[in-house]
Amino acid sequence: MKRIYTMGGDPAARQLTVADIIAIKGQRTLVQATATTEEEARAAVEAGLDMLSVSVGAELRMMRAAAPNMFLNVALPITRFASQEDLLRGAYEAMEDGADAVYFCGPVRWIEYLSAAAIPVMGHAGLVPRKSIWLGGLRAFGKTPAEAQQLWQDIRDLENAGAYAVEIEVVPAELTAEITKATSLSVSSIGSGPHADIVFQFTEDTLGTTTNAPRHVKAYEDFATRLADLQKARVSALKRFADDARSGAYPGPEVSVATSAEALDALRTAIQRGKQ
Repeated sequence: MKRIYTMGGDPAARQLTVADIIAIKGQRTLVQATATTEEEARAAVEAGLDMLSVSVGAELRMMRAAAPNMFLNVALPITRFASQEDLLRGAYEAMEDGADAVYFCGPVRWIEYLSAAAIPVMGHAGLVPRKSIWLGGLRAFGKTPAEAQQLWQDIRDLENAGAYAVEIEVVPAELTAEITKATSLSVSSIGSGPHADIVFQFTEDTLGTTTNAPRHVKAYEDFATRLADLQKARVSALKRFADDARSGAYPGPEVSVATSAEALDALRTAIQRGKQ
């Protein structure tokens, strides 16, 4: 456990820091997931994961409270930050709320702007879903010589911009392996094979709750069926409650408060006097 101060000036402790992630490169694989609820964050801690990807704002603050020592990489959506100044302000606010680094898939020169302000940034290469309109849809990237070369250029641009890491999405595993060996960035693979510094999968994919899940994910549980069964049980319980309430079966004497005959008589007397 490492003692740190956050950018907001608060003392804290972390299992990993940016320096650790950089130093670990090539030595062991780190594991990253997402978390959107306190239960997911606490489960990730108990399961021994290394990193969580979370959203900026209230979700970040909730996840930091639930996982106080875990490394949190915080997404800054490109549509919410329309200028470099907005982005820097948002990044600093995220760091003050407990982020350890930020993720941004916008212009590389903006990543350079954040890096110059000492903000650790993870970039994005390969398939970038928010830019998929330029690719003709959600598809693998890097299967042609031109795309493989473009992928490497994107990595080099992120290196030169001062990023500490890059998320590579739906890239052929052989390319990911070569890039991981060649770049100084910590490479996070999502759907891009096992030969990376970080292996990343969304928790909803791991739990099996994603509708029309992409083919590169692996579900380790069937929460969709469990949740559907839970909803059926929820509806059944509410219906039985409503039926009992309407028939007078609930609340019965076993869950009602009893009183003495004297108290009941006193109430009746008071009511009768009030009518006079």
